[in-house]
Amino acid sequence: MNRNRIIGLISLVGLFILAACLLLLRGELGRRKSGTARLPAVQLSDGRWLQVEHVSFGRVHELHKGAGLIGKLQGWLPGGLRRPAGHRFGSITPSESLAIFLSIDPPPRGLLRGGFKVVSNSGETFNAKWSSEYYEGGVMLMPWLPEFPRNDPSFMLTGTVNRMPVAIEIPNPVYEQPAPD
Repeated sequence: MNRNRIIGLISLVGLFILAACLLLLRGELGRRKSGTARLPAVQLSDGRWLQVEHVSFGRVHELHKGAGLIGKLQGWLPGGLRRPAGHRFGSITPSESLAIFLSIDPPPRGLLRGGFKVVSNSGETFNAKWSSEYYEGGVMLMPWLPEFPRNDPSFMLTGTVNRMPVAIEIPNPVYEQPAPD
């Protein structure tokens, strides 16, 4: 092979890699811009933000925080070079449950106290069990409920975190809009 062919081949491979990265980045940015990808947040009385990161339904609940584009690119690497990107949070509940992953920014120090409940649009109240996990750079809270309002398009998560009141409306992941008559 002559030198020009090698340079041409390397340029073609480079352009292919650049195009693939741009397509992945475009997909990542487009997902963040869409209305369904952005979950609600509320400012707490001390100025911190409580952000809904993910809402799931089932027995196995997982969230990978911080993976994003880097996690997608790592999927192309050979097995020995792959490392999990970000931090994985997860839980297995004893029965099908609603799980809500919440982050607090900036994270508080020390033990988190409080509790949560879900209030339906009709005013019915459902108590939540919850856990929290500190990780490098933050804290993740996970209230979960085996019983919750399945027929409402959204519900209110209320309660307290370190004596600060919380009230945030969350889209219901299992709500199915009734078929028109």
